[in-house]
Amino acid sequence: MPRPASTDAVAVRTSLLETRLCTVFPLRFDDLEAMQGAYKSASIDDFMDMIQPHFHALDASAAPLSLTTKAGPAAARMAAAPPWLRRLTECIARYRTVTVHDTLSHPIAMLLVVSSSGPDPLNAFAQLYEASKHAADTDILRCYLVLHDTATAGSDVSRSLALLDEVKRTYGLQCALLSINSGAGAGTVAADLLAAEWAAPDLRRAPHASGPTWPGALLSTEDIARLRTFVRELVTKSLVPYLERNEQRLNEQVVSLRRGLANRLLGAGRKLFTARPPSPGYDAERDEYPPASVTAQTRRLADLAFHVRDYRLAAQMYDAVRRDAVTDHATTYAAAAGEMLLLTRAAMAPAASDLDALLCAVCEEYAAIPGGRLRLLRAAVLYSNVQRQTPRYESVAHALLRGALSADEVMRGVLLEGAARAYLGLPRPHARKSAGLLLQAAAQYELCAQKTLARACLGALAAYYDTCAWPALHDHVLFHLARLAHASGEISEALTFLVRLVHPAPLAETAQHMDELCEVAKYADTLRCELPTPMWIADACEIVSASEMPLPALEAAAASVPSWDRVVGVGESFSVRLYVRNPLSVPVTLTDTLLHFVDESAIAPPVAGPTVTLEAYEQRTVLASADIATPGTYRLAELTYTLADVVRVRQPLVKRGARLNATAEQRRSCTYAPDTTLVVRVRNDVPRITGAILDLASAAAGELVRVSLCLTNQSASVAHNVRVLAAPASVQVTELSDASTDLPRALDAALSVKALQLPPLSAVSEPHYVGTIAPRASTTLTYTVHVTTPLDTHLQWLVLYQNALGESLAARVQHRLAVQPLLSANFRVGSGKSPHTLVELVNHSDEVLAVEGLSLVSAQWIVRASTSPPLPRLPPGRMSVMVQLEHRDADDTLAATLEHLRPYFEGAPPSDAPQPPLDVFCSTLGSACVLPVRLYAASRSMWRRAQLAKDYAFLPPVLLPRAFPPMDTHDVDVIVSWSLGERRGASLLCGARIGAPTYAASSLLALAHIGQHVATRAMYESTAVTRAAARTALLASPLAQIPMPVSVCAEMPSELTHNFDNGFCAAPVTLHVHNASPWSLSYTLRLLTAGASGTSVMQPIAPWLGRLAHRGLLAPWTTEAVHTHALVSTPGSCQIGDWQCAASLAVEGVAVRTFVDAGSAKMPLVVQAAAS
Repeated sequence: MPRPASTDAVAVRTSLLETRLCTVFPLRFDDLEAMQGAYKSASIDDFMDMIQPHFHALDASAAPLSLTTKAGPAAARMAAAPPWLRRLTECIARYRTVTVHDTLSHPIAMLLVVSSSGPDPLNAFAQLYEASKHAADTDILRCYLVLHDTATAGSDVSRSLALLDEVKRTYGLQCALLSINSGAGAGTVAADLLAAEWAAPDLRRAPHASGPTWPGALLSTEDIARLRTFVRELVTKSLVPYLERNEQRLNEQVVSLRRGLANRLLGAGRKLFTARPPSPGYDAERDEYPPASVTAQTRRLADLAFHVRDYRLAAQMYDAVRRDAVTDHATTYAAAAGEMLLLTRAAMAPAASDLDALLCAVCEEYAAIPGGRLRLLRAAVLYSNVQRQTPRYESVAHALLRGALSADEVMRGVLLEGAARAYLGLPRPHARKSAGLLLQAAAQYELCAQKTLARACLGALAAYYDTCAWPALHDHVLFHLARLAHASGEISEALTFLVRLVHPAPLAETAQHMDELCEVAKYADTLRCELPTPMWIADACEIVSASEMPLPALEAAAASVPSWDRVVGVGESFSVRLYVRNPLSVPVTLTDTLLHFVDESAIAPPVAGPTVTLEAYEQRTVLASADIATPGTYRLAELTYTLADVVRVRQPLVKRGARLNATAEQRRSCTYAPDTTLVVRVRNDVPRITGAILDLASAAAGELVRVSLCLTNQSASVAHNVRVLAAPASVQVTELSDASTDLPRALDAALSVKALQLPPLSAVSEPHYVGTIAPRASTTLTYTVHVTTPLDTHLQWLVLYQNALGESLAARVQHRLAVQPLLSANFRVGSGKSPHTLVELVNHSDEVLAVEGLSLVSAQWIVRASTSPPLPRLPPGRMSVMVQLEHRDADDTLAATLEHLRPYFEGAPPSDAPQPPLDVFCSTLGSACVLPVRLYAASRSMWRRAQLAKDYAFLPPVLLPRAFPPMDTHDVDVIVSWSLGERRGASLLCGARIGAPTYAASSLLALAHIGQHVATRAMYESTAVTRAAARTALLASPLAQIPMPVSVCAEMPSELTHNFDNGFCAAPVTLHVHNASPWSLSYTLRLLTAGASGTSVMQPIAPWLGRLAHRGLLAPWTTEAVHTHALVSTPGSCQIGDWQCAASLAVEGVAVRTFVDAGSAKMPLVVQAAAS
């Protein structure tokens, strides 16, 4: 008959008379036939075959799985046993064979049932009793039940009661009467109870029939209620008292037997025994303990104590049985006792530290027994179930993993998943270890065709590995999810997983993923997917006009003029610059590309794009031509294409504009302007200007050439507000009034000096305003280009204009100018009392050049009037010109530079003050300087910007042209004007430095302390570190590195005679100390021994006489003479001593800078011997 519902709230008493309430007291009723047959033997293979059908229709959503790394309610829910693990635990607990070594599975009571309507009920009881004596131990509780069926015997129970009295007199008081009505019909409760019971995996033979023909299927609800009442009375009045009495009796017997045995064995002399002898009664040949042996009785006592929840006594007895079995080498008995000892101790003290070790020992013993795998699995699963109630999830995981080693098929997957979930219940969830076990569980489920369970595990793994840096594992999980979904007929879901695998990976994996993707995509014709790694790079894509070319220099400068957008006419063709990149390790082909333009109120028809074939990891830029037939403002929203001729892919083009920093809120948060590079405005009337360069192919380095730019409005609309920018800056527009004359001459005198003003630095020329260009009309602009380098020069023009609506448009023009070297120059600078420079000219051509003039431009140096002009003609080869220089006062430029640098180092807003124009002097030797001032300033600006970018790379590039002047005050530029027939030019050399800059002493002091004391802290530590490094670099840059401003020159008599018969000669020497700076300096001149400053001594030494230290004060640009003597001991040439000069600059007693230099005489001192 099926097992009734568990009996609840049953009180039991232990051997110490402690009362314990069993919330559930489960019972199991089995047929005698099952006890005699199927329960005698069972294997793990039979068990797996029996439970396999119960795992086919599982709902994985009943136990959602998610890997978490944080403890909490979510982790506790994940760690709970899923329904399939609970079902496995219940099945393995029910599937317990009856063996001699495991008496826990032996029956504890027998119920003999006879119908009162039978012909001879008493004789039937007698026959049942005789049969039971051969099937079970005589020491077992036998209960006798008289069954009264009202459907056959009527409602009169007097005959049944009389029979019950007769049975009591014959067999004792363990008798009862149960009344049922088999004619009332089956109820739903009985049907459900029977279906669930017979469907559970069990060693019992389930009836072949089903429904009303099942045994007990005709029980009504009242019958079931009376049956439960009977079972409760059986438990509370018969079974529990029987168990308690037998526990007490066996406890006394076992204690007495073990005490007596120990006395008999050890009384003869303890010294004779070094180990415990075998227990009496063990039959080694049959490998069993007879029922009457002490060990068997001890095991029986342990089982009874376990039944009544007397875990302390049960643990002691199981331990005693295990030690006996180990001593007797009865491995089967030792393992069975160890299993029950493990469960008992876990129920008493689940936190005991040796439980896991005991589990391992039991599993090892079971593994060594033939057919012990099922028992090993049972021990591991039941132990994990006991530990889960505590909960002690680490022990749960350990037990389930040990059980998984002996399991197979679906059971192995269930145990691995249970262990993975258990690791999530730890105080610090072991998500990584759990993920590894889930991978094994999913693989096992997939082998057993458990697709639902496998997909549940893989789904949790995909979400977990998506956040981890293990791409190979993530790809493995996604690939198997795709295969499972494909096998289940879920094509769209399989394609979703496979698409996520299209990203950079090794060649073999990528090829496998692409093959699977193409195979699945064949059955998803209308589905569009998005790749995780895009093929088209949105940040590099932009809309350009049909003739548009990138001009980086001009586009950067276009920020200073009104902004311009992409505007085209209706139906006018424009280009889309697309950047495509293959991130895969296999070649790919992109076909059927469509560009989708979206307006706020309309969607333009898709525009066909290019077909692209890319090798592995190849990237390139492609141009797509498009036109739109409807006016509006359109954005290129997305691209669609076919990957590998099968997979239809959709890729949105999401692009951010420039970072906004105008307000404090924008600076605190990452705020970006809307992107305009993928937006095109389609209008009905749009002017279109094109440009062309007329008759210019090549030029010589330094040559001044004319360039004609023809602008043509090819449309039927007027172009308004036309402006032209040119680059490089040495491309300057020539006014119409000067078009018919020669190039303007800055200076015409043989030697003249003219004051000029250099404008602030600029990368491009100033915008030239053209005005309006009528439809189909043209206009020509003439430019003068100063070719500054011997390398090919790229000339660029950016034409900005507007339509009638005020929308901005642009046209670009480029021209490559081939350049050949013609005249080059270099110079060497000499300092001292009379500074000068030596200019060397080299004619690289085969013709004679006419040198029309040599000009020097500087803020504080001009050419002396006594300087001879250069020769008017320069044949092929070299020519040198000596230029004497004269000083002029110049302004302090350092103060303005510091005003712009200080906000950067202090973290303050930048200064808006413009860099003031710099006053310079232009000195010309010769007939003329053919280089116009405006072109010189532009060429000088180009050189200066390149120099600043190199010397001050540690500063923001945008700060350099605002902070630094166009020329340092001690710079000297040389302009060599030349002509060759009709060709004219000016070779420009920039950046020679003579003397010290004209910085004010207070500015030098401010430079030394710039950024040293910052009141406010930077928001980020990296910003402060960057600024500190920039300050260190600034103090080591050319701005702060000022050369020694004081020079010393020795003056000695050219002819000196002395009569050495009268003694040594005291030769006079004058040392001229020259201050080539705008500061008043205090100096100290120390006279040293020859060679002390590192010079080599090649002649006899003439040591100094008199004072060896001289101090004084030098006014700006003055020279002071120091008179001293050298002692000459012999006639002839001799070498005077060296010197060291230290100069100090101070402001109001505060030292600003100290300069130290050493030197020696360039010429020897010659003393002739006089006649006696």
